[in-house]
Amino acid sequence: MKRLLLCCLVACTTKGTGVNDGPELQMAMPGSASADTSVLLTGERLCGIAGDCTDASLMIEFLTAEQLQVPVSGATPTQISFVLPAFVPVGATNIVVYSDGDASNELPFTVTPR
Repeated sequence: MKRLLLCCLVACTTKGTGVNDGPELQMAMPGSASADTSVLLTGERLCGIAGDCTDASLMIEFLTAEQLQVPVSGATPTQISFVLPAFVPVGATNIVVYSDGDASNELPFTVTPR
């Protein structure tokens, strides 16, 4: 008789416990933009669990064929702004925010032609 063993891993999201306490992206406004456009990302814990944006190491990354880093213009614990640089290629992509080395979820975004 053969036995089949199934194992499941469940990820819990419990704020403040160290499990999934990284940044969480919820929305980009606008959701698509061309070069030199200001973009506002909203979410939670964008400056880390402590919420201190002055001491947080923040980075925005576009997941294209090359992972492109974009400088942050401004930040609060729930919002990060940046200006879309011309070097990000036109097309559908995903944005990830890193706060003190912790990566956010991927947020879909479209770069449009000028």
